[in-house]
Amino acid sequence: MKKLFLTLLVSALSSALLAAPEGMYYTMGNECAESDGPHYKSLGITSVETYVTWETVERAAEGAWDWSQWDKQVKILKDNDLKWVPFIILGPAYSVPDWFRNGPEHVSCYCLDHDEDGLIESLWNPNLRPRVERFLKAFAEHYRDDMDVIESLLFGIEGNFGEAIYPVLGNSYTTRVSGEHHTHPGFWCGDKYAEADFAKFLRGKYGNIRTLNKVWRTNYGAFEDIKLPRGEKEINRFRYNGSTMRPWLDFSDWYIGSMTELADYWMSTARKIFPETKMYLCTGGHEPVEQGSDFGAQCKAAAKYGGGVRITNEASDYATNFFLTRHVAGAGKFYGAYFGFEPAGEENNIGIPARIYNAAASGANQLHDYNYNLRAEGQVSVQRKYIEYLRKSNPVVNVAVWYPAANLRVMGDKSMGVFQKGTMTLRDYADFDMVDDNMIADGALDKYKMLVAVEGSVMEDATAGKIAKWLRRGGTLIAIEGPEFINPEYGNTPERKIFATGRAVRVRDYEHMAAEIGKVLNANNMTAADLKADKVYVTEADPGRFLILSRSDEDKDVTVTYNGETRTIKAPAMEITEYKF
Repeated sequence: MKKLFLTLLVSALSSALLAAPEGMYYTMGNECAESDGPHYKSLGITSVETYVTWETVERAAEGAWDWSQWDKQVKILKDNDLKWVPFIILGPAYSVPDWFRNGPEHVSCYCLDHDEDGLIESLWNPNLRPRVERFLKAFAEHYRDDMDVIESLLFGIEGNFGEAIYPVLGNSYTTRVSGEHHTHPGFWCGDKYAEADFAKFLRGKYGNIRTLNKVWRTNYGAFEDIKLPRGEKEINRFRYNGSTMRPWLDFSDWYIGSMTELADYWMSTARKIFPETKMYLCTGGHEPVEQGSDFGAQCKAAAKYGGGVRITNEASDYATNFFLTRHVAGAGKFYGAYFGFEPAGEENNIGIPARIYNAAASGANQLHDYNYNLRAEGQVSVQRKYIEYLRKSNPVVNVAVWYPAANLRVMGDKSMGVFQKGTMTLRDYADFDMVDDNMIADGALDKYKMLVAVEGSVMEDATAGKIAKWLRRGGTLIAIEGPEFINPEYGNTPERKIFATGRAVRVRDYEHMAAEIGKVLNANNMTAADLKADKVYVTEADPGRFLILSRSDEDKDVTVTYNGETRTIKAPAMEITEYKF
C-alpha cells in the first residue's frame, strides 16, 4: 500500500518537477532506492547522502575492500541525474571494522566520569590517522572515474555518529555493528595517550612548571604530576575553583583544541587527496566543553583548506535553530568557510519552512534533509509551497552578539541556558551574528558598529583590550544588566577597560536593548528592521531584499528603514514573505 501511494504521488508530481534551488545544494539522506529518484527530483533535490563508513567497505578483513554497496548507489544516482554526498566516517564505534577493533591498534576513548572504556576510537590514538589517510586514498582510487557524480564530501571524524564532537548520546542504530557500549555526555580523555598529550600541551603553553604553578596557584613538581580529574567530585573541584579559573580553562582549551586539531588533520589530508572537490566537516551539538566543539575554530580550520562545515542540530523551531546554527554561519562568513544545515531528526510541517528560511537567511550553501521528513503528502505540499525561498543569499547583518566562550566553559549548562534564552529573545527584535573571542582577536568586529552582550561576565583581558580598542574607534557595546566583567583570575580589568571608553552601556531589558540598537543603526544609516517583539523575524537576505518569517497567528505590520527610506511591510500570519525595496 505504501509503495502504491508513493508511486501515485511521484506520478502526480512528475509533471511539475522543481528546479534545483538557485545557488544552493539541496541534499537528501539516507541512500536512494531505484524508485526514489523521480521523487527526489520532483522536490528539487540535487544530491543524496550515504553513510560510507570504513566498516561498510573493509568489513571482512584488512585489505578485503568491497565497494559494491556504494557502486550500486552511484549507478542509481547517475541514472536519475542526481549527485552524491558520501559521508566518509572513521572514528565512531559503528564505523570501525571488527578486525581493527579486536586488534592491537584499537584504543577506546576512556570516560573520566566513570573510569570506563567506550568503543569509540580515542582521537589521541596514534594508530588512527594513518588509517584515515589510507581510507581516503582507497576511496579516491576506487572512484577516480566517478568524481563527476560527487557533489561534495562530508567527513565524520569522531563521536557517536560522525560529528566533530565527543560521545554524547546513548546507544541506537549504531549498536547493530559494534554492540552496546558506554556512552554519555562527559569527558572522554582518560587513555594514556590523552593524558600524555595534556602534559605536552601544558609544557608548550607555560614552558616550565614554575610558571604554571604561579598561574594555577599550585605546587606541582613536574608537568607529568598533573593528572586529569576522575569522577564527578574531582571534575567539579577542578572546574569550580574559587582561586582562579585558569586550570579549567586550560583543560577546556586542550580538550576542545584537540578536536579542532583532528578536524584540521582530516581537512588538510583530504584536500591533498581531493584537490578540487567541495568538502564539509560534520559537526553538531551546542558547544559545551563536554562536547569538545568550537564552531568558530572549526570554521576557521575548514576555511584554511577551501572547505566548509555542516552542522547537524536543527529541529522545527526557528528561534532554536537560529541559536544552534548562527555561530557556524557567522564564523563561516567571516573566515570564508561555506556551510550547511541538517536536522537532528524528524521535523514537522512548521519546521520545513523554518529550516528553509534559516538556510536562506543565514547565507548557507547547503540544506540537508532526511527522506522520512518529505514522504507524506502534507509534508511534500508544504515543501513545494516554500521551496522558492531556498536560494543562496548574501545577508546584510549589522549587529554582532558576543559569544561568551570563557563564561560558558566555566559556568556550564546554567550559563548556556541563559545565553540561549537571551539570543532567542533578541532574535525577535533584530538579526545578528555571533562573534567569539577568537574571531574578535582575528578582527571580526571591524565589520560591525555594535556588539551586544546578552550573557556572560567572564572575559579574558586580551578580549577586553580588543573590544576597548574597537570602541575607541567608534563601536558601541550594549550589555544586558548583570555582573561586571571579570577576568579568569576574578579581577575587574575587563570592566574597567571597556567602560573607560565611554562607548559602553548597560540596559535593563530587551525592549531597551532594541531601542539602543535602533539608535546605533540610525546614526550609521544602516538598515533597521522590525525592532519589536512580535514573533516576526526579518533578515536583509541581500542588499534591499528582505525575507520575513512570521510565527505569529495574526497578520503583522513590519517597519523597515533602508537607505533612509522607511516602509511598512505586511507580514501574513505563519508565512514567509519576500520584499524588495
